[in-house]
Amino acid sequence: MTLLCGGQLALILFGLLTLSFWPPQEGRLIVVPLTRAAASELLPRALTGQSRLIGSGPLGGSYVLWGRRGAVQDALRGQASLVFAAPRSGCGTIQAVVT
Repeated sequence: MTLLCGGQLALILFGLLTLSFWPPQEGRLIVVPLTRAAASELLPRALTGQSRLIGSGPLGGSYVLWGRRGAVQDALRGQASLVFAAPRSGCGTIQAVVT
């Protein structure tokens, strides 16, 4: 029986983490600004006709949205921001969807 080396274990863990935070095609997304300039423009740009605000995210300046990944990513193109899957636990302080 061959044991996995540390590099292989790290690669497997990285893959599992990547899959767990990969944003769904449609659903709960967390958008995180990486700069102050991106933070000031994040919400107006991210709230397209195909996304709705759920609440604030767990990180400063981040928001949890319900929407289509492609539309949100297109709206934020050129901004210093990241889009992740938003797990139900720990993301969003407002429980109702704002329309």
